[in-house]
Amino acid sequence: DAAVFNVPSFQGKSILWMEGKFGGAIKFDATYFLAVSNYFGIGGRTPRTISMWLKTVRIVDNSPILGWGPNVPEQRWHVKVEHLAAGNGTLRTENQGGNNWGSVSVKDGQWHHVASVFPDGGKLIGDVNHYIDGVLDPAKNGALTNPLNTNIDPATAAPLTIGGAPLGLGGTLYPVDAVLDDVRLYSRALNPAEIAAL
Repeated sequence: DAAVFNVPSFQGKSILWMEGKFGGAIKFDATYFLAVSNYFGIGGRTPRTISMWLKTVRIVDNSPILGWGPNVPEQRWHVKVEHLAAGNGTLRTENQGGNNWGSVSVKDGQWHHVASVFPDGGKLIGDVNHYIDGVLDPAKNGALTNPLNTNIDPATAAPLTIGGAPLGLGGTLYPVDAVLDDVRLYSRALNPAEIAAL
């Protein structure tokens, strides 16, 4: 039940399909994003894995690839490509007030498989592990000690969005400029062998 939402200054946009890693993929160009109106993501401290094939086009400030939740400390969940010079295009997961990014850049215009994994027993955003092309990125940078408690209450949280994300209900929209394919969410932490198989 996904719907296309236009960035306000670009009305009438339709989905741009192009060749993907497997069949077709969606090319986001910072003028629209997808929202799954009846799905509010994975909540609390439930283990989770976000997996996708990604081809970056342009990295801009605050461009979530995928996210959900409100713009409230500890309660948001967003996966991004790090825009800061220190991160240089690495995968980043954040929860509003906390963030975690690695050292392996995906800012090269090529297809990469990326996975953000929050493990069993995890409590902090720093517990998230990032995998690039099936290999664990051992580096962790950012505000790693921020507790994680993702809010999925439909009354206060924004639903799952792909290709960009608003910061909470009716919040500022941050779109992304990238190609995405085979986006998957799991309410468990995939193990390294499962990630390598993807």
